[in-house]
Amino acid sequence: GQDYISKHADKTLDMVKQTVVVNLSIGATRTMVLRTKQKQNRRVQRIDLPHNSVFVLGWNTNRVWTHEIRKDK
Repeated sequence: GQDYISKHADKTLDMVKQTVVVNLSIGATRTMVLRTKQKQNRRVQRIDLPHNSVFVLGWNTNRVWTHEIRKDK
């Protein structure tokens, strides 16, 4: 519950085009929060990641959304 990933987007300049970002969740269910980088009409999505789940973030999604996993309160 104390581990987290702060809000960010991986630098696509450092990635081969169309490369995906993969997150493996082990332990308690945590919530991945995605936010559009565009502030006007910002969209937010929350996705529960149960134990032993894999989340795959596509290259294009990483270009326009940030992602984070907050600390448990």
